[in-house]
Amino acid sequence: MNDRLHLGAPAEDTAALTAAILTEEARRESLQEARERQPSLHGGVLPGVSSRTPYLGLREGLRSGGASMLVVVFLLAVMEEVDRLVVVSLAPSIQKAFNISDAVLLGILSFGALAAAVGSLPMAWLAVRARRVRLLAVAASFWAVFSVIGGLAVNAFQFFGARMGVALGQSAAHPLHGPLLADRYPIGMRARAFAGQGLGRPVGIVAGSALIGVIAASAAGMEGWRLVIIGASIPTALLGLAALRFVKEPERSVNERAAVLGTTPPDANVDPPVPVLAAFARLRRVRTFYYLCAGAVAIGFAFISLPTQVSLLLDAEYGYGAFRRGWMISLTWLAALFAVPLAGRVYDKLYRRRPERLPRVAGALICIAGVFLACLLRVEQPAALICLLVIVNGCLAAALAAAGPMISAVAPYRLRAGAFALFAVFFFGVGGFLGGVLTGAISSSHGERMAMSVLGAPMMILAGVLVFYCTRHMRGDMSSAVNEMRLEHEEFKRTRAHPDRVPLLWVHGLDAGYEGSQVLFNVGFSLGRGETLAVIGSNSSGRSTLLRAISGLLLPDRGFVRLGGRNITYLSAETRFRMGIVHLRGGEGVFRSMNVEENLSAAVMRSELERGEIAERREHVLSIFPFLAERLDSSAGELSGGQQQMLALAMILMHQPSVLIIDELSLGLAPEALAGLLEVLENLKSRGQAMVVVDRSAKNALRLAERALFLEKGHVRFHGTADELRGRSDLLRAAMLDSGSL
Repeated sequence: MNDRLHLGAPAEDTAALTAAILTEEARRESLQEARERQPSLHGGVLPGVSSRTPYLGLREGLRSGGASMLVVVFLLAVMEEVDRLVVVSLAPSIQKAFNISDAVLLGILSFGALAAAVGSLPMAWLAVRARRVRLLAVAASFWAVFSVIGGLAVNAFQFFGARMGVALGQSAAHPLHGPLLADRYPIGMRARAFAGQGLGRPVGIVAGSALIGVIAASAAGMEGWRLVIIGASIPTALLGLAALRFVKEPERSVNERAAVLGTTPPDANVDPPVPVLAAFARLRRVRTFYYLCAGAVAIGFAFISLPTQVSLLLDAEYGYGAFRRGWMISLTWLAALFAVPLAGRVYDKLYRRRPERLPRVAGALICIAGVFLACLLRVEQPAALICLLVIVNGCLAAALAAAGPMISAVAPYRLRAGAFALFAVFFFGVGGFLGGVLTGAISSSHGERMAMSVLGAPMMILAGVLVFYCTRHMRGDMSSAVNEMRLEHEEFKRTRAHPDRVPLLWVHGLDAGYEGSQVLFNVGFSLGRGETLAVIGSNSSGRSTLLRAISGLLLPDRGFVRLGGRNITYLSAETRFRMGIVHLRGGEGVFRSMNVEENLSAAVMRSELERGEIAERREHVLSIFPFLAERLDSSAGELSGGQQQMLALAMILMHQPSVLIIDELSLGLAPEALAGLLEVLENLKSRGQAMVVVDRSAKNALRLAERALFLEKGHVRFHGTADELRGRSDLLRAAMLDSGSL
């Protein structure tokens, strides 16, 4: 294509030029789609995916990972359902005790789901910084304390506050249980491990509904539900203590490291923790996870409020008391007791051969549940109603058992806690909250049956379609996660073997863009200490996007950025700035209304430097820019364009950057001012300052650099010495540069 796109093309070649551009764009899209669908990894296969690997038996898997972890998370899931059923099965008693309507009660439950989702965010933040088992124990104790407070509440407001506290304690289940199970148990039994946790929901509902009904019916007066709440807090507190005593903290991503790297080294990762918001932004670009979360919103609309709606329906239309409602609700979950373990076994077998079949099966089950839920509108007989709900709950419980293995497989391993937390935010916080509010409003106006059939069924079918669509992206996302781990491990080995050869800055396999438009494709380079790299290309080549990805202003879709051997891909621009990556943009970079002295002081205003160190750096900077020392009291607005650019550079040098990134070096500068700035930069280079320079003039950028990177439409077309690039007139001409002026 470069042979055809050159300056001076005749007008009659316009059609051919347009066709060439369209062909290039089509080729780029096909390459990207092929990359997303890549079936396997170079030099290996996906971890746990091999038909030649013997099927791992449950007993063998438990022998490897131990049973204590699975037992604790299973029982916590049971108690979470028992706690929820206190409000669900005894909803009419609670309504009468506090004199509240259906909408208010469902609102309390919905806000509880929202609090559980919101609580997942700080818990995910803690999960990558502290011991997860200890956090699990603390959260269980927190949950138990607020359960007691809820049982002693004297008004609806106190009860609401207690339920928020309980929900915050239960929020540990999402960012902690999933990563702990994934790290504790072998990949070959991971689906069964998650099914074991998921089995806690139907077990809690089947056993808890009947038990709660018996206790409430035998308790004195209308206040029997209080005894149930307080009683349920005791086993929850005991489980927290059991976690501390019997559950060992597993190494993070140990199973994947064993499968991908062929060894099980200790997790020697010294990279900084990933911020929660950066993890969420990165996970949004994992297509499988994106559609899974979209499906979670849709299914949360119906699934969270379904047990409460059933309880209210049995009370309003049939007049059943607490005891009868309890055992009838428990019957609706009987099929799930068998469906969940069976689903775990099936998912493990599917994962060994074709992991992309997991979302296909799960999506189909959710659609089936939606179809049967729609039939509730025409069913009047209680027995038929219960049979339909048995099928609905069985399909949904089996489908949700696939969520844990899918998230564990496609989420980058350092982001697992954030992935499970984000899934909870969409499932409980968005879908559960909005669904509870809307179904409560419809229920109050048109009845519970109408709310479940009209709102719940269509949302379930939509959820099934979204989950089914994950099939298209799952294998490619798994490959990306494994490649990331492999590259990080290779870099870690190189760092330990040859610490003196570690690049100061290393960019590898970078894909980046803006909201559906990809700009960079597999871009990579390294920068040594004291080196200067020139990034050359036309205005649409992706130069500024690359600089933004390096400095933290843009989170890449794939690939990583390392500084001094540490992974900084997910760190914010502020954190990277403190670590030494400083970005100087051409044009306005000073406070024009302030004088030179005030600008230099403002540059380090929020730093933690001591006064003496600030004074030393100030003197050092003024020695580099002696003309600034003579104009400390002059307003920055009175300086010339070149002097303002030098002042902006002086402000940056106050931070003693390890990597200085200069975007549009000559922007708005007269030739004389530019010559002075280039002289200063050459002086910095001689002092060992590492720099990445971008400028619209190749001559200016290459004057400073030893090495050069040439970008064309986001692809690396050249990476070598600056002298070699000067001899490539074909590349410079393709970028619309005047090679004759070089």
